[in-house]
Amino acid sequence: MLLLNLYLVASLLFFSGNFVCGKRKELISSNPDFTVDWEITDETSRNATVTFNLTVKTTGFVGFGISKNGGMGGADIVIGGVLPNGTVYFSDRHAPSNGFPPEDISHDWILHSATENMTHTHLHISRLLDTCDQDDVAITKDTFRFIWSVGSDDNIAYHGVNNRGSFAVNILGLPYPDIDLSTFSTFDAVTNLTMPSKDTTYWCTVHKAPVFSGKQHAVAFGPVLFGPVSEKHSHHISLYSCTPPNGEDPEEFFNKYIVQGGIDCLNPNPGEISAYRYCTKLIYTWTIGGRIMHMPDGVGFPIGEETHMYYLMESHFDNPEQLVDVSFQSGVRIYYTPELRSIEAGVMRTGQMYDYNLVVPPSSKDYVVVGHCSSNCTAQWIPTEGVNIFNIMLHSHSYGTKMKLRQFRDGAEEPWVLNDDNYDNDYQDNRNIPLVKFLPGDQMAIECHYDNSMLSPPTGVLGGFGTRREMCEAVYYYYPKVGLENCRSSILKENIRNFFGISVRELNDALTNPIITAPEHLAGLSFLDYVDSIVWNDVTRGELERLMRFSLHTEQCDNCYAYYTHLHSLSFRVKKETDMSQNKVPKGYEFLTSLMRNGTFYDYDGLVAYVTGAIKNLLRTSNLTSDFDQLHRLACIIVVRRYGEQLYNGINKVITDHLQASVRQTIRRRIDKDDFLETILLAWTAHKVAVNTIVEMCMNMDNIYVKPNKLVGLRTMGFALFKREIILCRKKIRPHISKCLSESIFPPEDGKRTCGPSLHVVKGLLNLIDELEEVDPSSDEKVYENVFEKHLLLRCAELYQVAVKSFTDDKASSMSYAEWAETRISQDLNHVTQYLRREGREGTLAKLENVMVEKLVERRIMDIFEPANLEKFHFLKNNRVEELGWMLALVGRYSGGESYMKDWISAYLSKGDDPSKYAHGAYIYGPSGVQNLLSMKDRLDKFALDLFSRGQLMGDNVIPDDVQVVIIQNKLYPELLPKYMRDRVERSEGLELSQEEWASFLFRTKNLFELVQKVLDDQFLEHLKKGATHHQASKYRKHEIAVKIQRMFKDVVDRDRLMDDFRHYCAEQANFPKMDLTFCVLTAEVWPIPCPVDTSVFPTYLMDEFQKFERFYIGKHGGRKLTLIPFLGTAELEIKLFPGGLEQGVSSSMISTRKTIQVGTMAMCVLLLFNENDELTWQEIRDLIKISETTLFNLFSGENNILVKSPSMEKISITDTFRINEWYGSKHDRLKTD
Repeated sequence: MLLLNLYLVASLLFFSGNFVCGKRKELISSNPDFTVDWEITDETSRNATVTFNLTVKTTGFVGFGISKNGGMGGADIVIGGVLPNGTVYFSDRHAPSNGFPPEDISHDWILHSATENMTHTHLHISRLLDTCDQDDVAITKDTFRFIWSVGSDDNIAYHGVNNRGSFAVNILGLPYPDIDLSTFSTFDAVTNLTMPSKDTTYWCTVHKAPVFSGKQHAVAFGPVLFGPVSEKHSHHISLYSCTPPNGEDPEEFFNKYIVQGGIDCLNPNPGEISAYRYCTKLIYTWTIGGRIMHMPDGVGFPIGEETHMYYLMESHFDNPEQLVDVSFQSGVRIYYTPELRSIEAGVMRTGQMYDYNLVVPPSSKDYVVVGHCSSNCTAQWIPTEGVNIFNIMLHSHSYGTKMKLRQFRDGAEEPWVLNDDNYDNDYQDNRNIPLVKFLPGDQMAIECHYDNSMLSPPTGVLGGFGTRREMCEAVYYYYPKVGLENCRSSILKENIRNFFGISVRELNDALTNPIITAPEHLAGLSFLDYVDSIVWNDVTRGELERLMRFSLHTEQCDNCYAYYTHLHSLSFRVKKETDMSQNKVPKGYEFLTSLMRNGTFYDYDGLVAYVTGAIKNLLRTSNLTSDFDQLHRLACIIVVRRYGEQLYNGINKVITDHLQASVRQTIRRRIDKDDFLETILLAWTAHKVAVNTIVEMCMNMDNIYVKPNKLVGLRTMGFALFKREIILCRKKIRPHISKCLSESIFPPEDGKRTCGPSLHVVKGLLNLIDELEEVDPSSDEKVYENVFEKHLLLRCAELYQVAVKSFTDDKASSMSYAEWAETRISQDLNHVTQYLRREGREGTLAKLENVMVEKLVERRIMDIFEPANLEKFHFLKNNRVEELGWMLALVGRYSGGESYMKDWISAYLSKGDDPSKYAHGAYIYGPSGVQNLLSMKDRLDKFALDLFSRGQLMGDNVIPDDVQVVIIQNKLYPELLPKYMRDRVERSEGLELSQEEWASFLFRTKNLFELVQKVLDDQFLEHLKKGATHHQASKYRKHEIAVKIQRMFKDVVDRDRLMDDFRHYCAEQANFPKMDLTFCVLTAEVWPIPCPVDTSVFPTYLMDEFQKFERFYIGKHGGRKLTLIPFLGTAELEIKLFPGGLEQGVSSSMISTRKTIQVGTMAMCVLLLFNENDELTWQEIRDLIKISETTLFNLFSGENNILVKSPSMEKISITDTFRINEWYGSKHDRLKTD
């Protein structure tokens, strides 16, 4: 039996009696009753999607969200579940605050499935990583927090304190490999601790590893935390390998530390000894939120190279409540194997060293600290082929908000190695990353952002080991292993002390908080207390931040130290300690020394001259001969010491002199050369770079001197000077710029231009003009308008004046004037747009078009409509569509064109066309009259569409009065419309149209009806004026047929609203249609439609859907009755056919194809019979379905012969058989038949 796969999409009319795809996947659970796993697909495309599976122990609602900070505020949230009756509910929401989250305007989450059993609810949902919705959270490689809530039932209300939670995740982080670690040996280093009752404890214990037979390879490291108490108080744990002093036996030397049982790493008691100094090689660090870290395939971390291995474990515990007698165990576990892998891994740290030189002033919101690994260090340690970084842990403490690891090579920045703009101190995981090549000479910089503005009272933060101190470092694992383990830096202590003007006595190797010894009035005060006592502002914070980032640093390169300066190019200038001892000084130091007395400057005029001299050299050579940081510090001193006016005026004079004496003369020498504009651009680029450097050098001047004195800033001043001295220079430069720009856009007819710049040069100069305009918008001198736009408009007017005369004189031209003018305007506007394609320049294009229209259209309007050599209304009478198109498009540019066009068509309708052809009854009366009127309307609409580009002529009321004249003259009454529509229906012409075509026909007829109704309204008023009775006149205004037609249109318009209500009804009843159905209810009294056939001809499943709709409709409109009208319905069926026929021996399944056909409802019923039957006779079909021969005839005759009749005669008899046409060969995928 041949199986037809038929899918119904029926339109039935009724009437009434009134990231690498799939690789990123992991399981996270902060609550055993709420688990989440997710997967990223298409991660490198704009359609990158994340799919979540939520499994929750509840039969109530489930809330899930993505948050940047772990709270509801700003979170992207979904709420969903399954009602007891099986109905699924789901909504996309956002949380502006901690209140109930409102629904999003744009629903970007997709629910794929929702199921519920006796205990759990499962949701399968997805969304794009970046939905471009302001109410959603864009998912990046930063740390995010999953927030969740559950309800005991499906009433979405407050979840309660105990039914919510959050946990931090790196959604886009590379997954950890799925490895069975039970096959490897393990070694645990565990501390048994009774935690001291203080805020922070660093506890050091020494642990002996098993005695190995030889070197082993660690394949993974992980934490060992015993219970919630251990998890709560453990901040991080670091494991170091230990090496005894030369000549000492490891076992004998370190056993005494094991017996000791552990000490406070930073503050040992008297008599306690620390092994800290002998255990410096970092093996592994675990921090809050971290999980097991795996080595890549084929890579192992070497351990057990010595006979007796000892490890020091440094455990950082937090006890902010200072609890007493809290005991727990914690530690780390090493997974290892004796089967050595081919590659060995190492570990390295980069960052700011742990000392008080890391200073974050009080109330800092986004304070940046940078630690470096210099090119000098990596050049010594990293082999020529480089190493590969595969795992990184970013580490900071409580006040860290953002972290970024940056890499530089040959003075240029490489892509960021790792960044996290939502850094979470409670989630510091060892993150697997795509391999990063680290070459000798590369530089690494770890950038940390801090926020301590929430502290009350305002308190500063120093670097150090405590949780309330700060760190800034990155720990990264790489292969192959080299000897380098520490590549870090710290600002020189002398620079910090000089900045604060103090001397200190350090405690505990400067790792905590030193005591001030001088000046005398601060003696005995701790450094942090002094920092807190200072009245800080944005200027002083910025000064300290800049000092810490860019001044001289001390570097730790493994166990060696050096000094270097961090420059803007992020290169490093290294000085060996021996060089420093030789007291070498930078260039210019002797001059500065002459301006000082006892270390204090007294000749500030000399300082101003020194700084402005450096700026003069910068302008001249584009290079600074003096140290930038030194100049920045001197400029700050000058401004703070109230010499800002001298420096400001000095900079103004230096820039002015340079522009007048050097730049202006260089540009003048290029006048009349092709590179004139390009020379200006090059000068502007160099000037802008120099000005920006000056602004950065004097960054404090604007706040301290410029703003209080209500002056323009240095950048504005520098750009305004270029505008005044160069662009607006009236001696040759300015007029030549105007001429060169206008002739570049509108070249002379003879091709001889003043200069010949390229497109990008002209656009560059226009951008320069825009930039100068934005610098000082209040200036009376409008550069864009006076230098460019005004001259461009004059140039355009001159060219068009000449062009019109040339066309008029050219008698041999084969083009009409309208075609020539419209083509010229369009081409010129497109050409100019290439130069002016930028926001804000639309006004210039509009002005240019006005000039063109004024020259070519407004002054020659009669030549367009009525050329002297043609008869009146020539274009309309002869239907010259092409010429009309040019003419109408051209007139449409003119503001008076619409009025002129209306008058012209009105004159044609009333005088130019032949009224007699509308006077004969055969043309007007009967249904064909309406069709003829519609044809005339379409013809006029085409003209109006070309001219006004705004839809139907009659619907937009452009020239309705003239069409009304035709209607009134020929006595066209409303009866013609229903006659015409009845004629269409009775002749079954409607079935030849698709649903869209039928709707279009109704719309056009409706427009015409509204026009006729307006005519009747006017006639009604006219009759009243003539004294006719109201009853006599009402037959025009309140004609019964007119009312019916209005109701017919209302039925069609109400269809979409009715279907929306039905879909909502099905959703409420959880009883959705099994097929895509559209219903339209027609009012019986107004539609001229014959009685429908018995509904028993329809299949049961179709009648079930009709009865479902009937229950909905009767419930909404009681007392009505619905009856099916099958001959007006249509259906779309998907059918499996075999185009080209079946060759012998070839499987039909191998060459089959699917096609979509559109048929009437009764034809659909016929075709559905062949899902169960290979062949049927006409008698059998008629018994099963009451259809006409016409319906069956249309299925086997004509082009779309879906059925095959046997015998093949055209006439149908009772015994004729029918089957599916297996040799059907249409080339179209979508077919339409009756």
